[in-house]
Amino acid sequence: MDFFTVDSLFNKRFYVFFIMYIKTREIVYFDLTTNPVKCFVEQSIEEMMWKRDYKNIHLIYDWAGEFCFIDYKSCNITDVTTS
Repeated sequence: MDFFTVDSLFNKRFYVFFIMYIKTREIVYFDLTTNPVKCFVEQSIEEMMWKRDYKNIHLIYDWAGEFCFIDYKSCNITDVTTS
């Protein structure tokens, strides 16, 4: 789970939020925003969980402010942070 940026021709920056399987490198979910905040990440995770029937998920993320302090356990997700 992470973000990358895309700059448009009109000098506007977009942030692409994505979640992928590490083993297969398959993109499981992605979403686009101009304001990458915690609320956006929470909403994206909830949408991902509704679209597919996931069980026993482990999300790996860094200590960016958008990913910290989210209640992953309420979505049955085990969170793993990088050091």
